[in-house]
Amino acid sequence: MSRGDFPHLRIVRKRDNLGQMSLANRIRERLRVTDQTANAASSLGGLNRDYIGDLLNEFDNPKKADPNPRLDSLIKLAKGLRCQLSDLTGENDPSPVDEAEILSNYRILDAD
Repeated sequence: MSRGDFPHLRIVRKRDNLGQMSLANRIRERLRVTDQTANAASSLGGLNRDYIGDLLNEFDNPKKADPNPRLDSLIKLAKGLRCQLSDLTGENDPSPVDEAEILSNYRILDAD
């Protein structure tokens, strides 16, 4: 398997033009939600204990190109963060169109 097999995998530094959260921010959020350290989550996923910390440091370094983790590493990362791969990639995030429709319906209900 390669990342080419998964076109929905999009790794972005901060937020892309659709407002989607970056992999780094998703990792940080999962660490917060699961109340884990980066080292503990890395070990739980079967990765080198410094993997997540090193990955986040690469994202935070503006002089470096964005990291490009391998698919098998992303799968282990999801395991360590106690989530699905799709939670890290944003595959299940609502699209901006969905959010606009939800807000429109809310405004209709609120007006009544």
